[in-house]
Amino acid sequence: MPLIRDYLRERGVAPGQDAPLFASARGEPLTRRGILKVVKRHVARAAPTMPSLGRKSVVAHSLRDAAALHLLRAGNDISTVRSWLGHVSLVTTDQYEIDAEMKRQALEKTDAPATPKRVPSWKRDKDLLVWLEAL
Repeated sequence: MPLIRDYLRERGVAPGQDAPLFASARGEPLTRRGILKVVKRHVARAAPTMPSLGRKSVVAHSLRDAAALHLLRAGNDISTVRSWLGHVSLVTTDQYEIDAEMKRQALEKTDAPATPKRVPSWKRDKDLLVWLEAL
């Protein structure tokens, strides 16, 4: 994993050294509160160019949800996403809704519905159609 090696080298961590992957300014493991602080700082920086961020509650878990959607969008099945994110049960992954792009792709993978060769009898019954329209 060259990216992780490069990241640790930038932080001055020697290969094999026991050090947290994500550390605070003091070199200690980053806490949940510390992660939230970093996320909020980056959201504040991005908000001027993306005003919708200012109206959203972005927390560290938002990144986890975004990762799940990206994995699903890339074609991974839900059980792979569950496993990758460390969920115990598929029920906890029910929160990951597919987005409009994923719905469009799913529709494109399906065959077009077969068109009937003959118009169904109920569509040929003018009185029935008038009655249905009046409902």
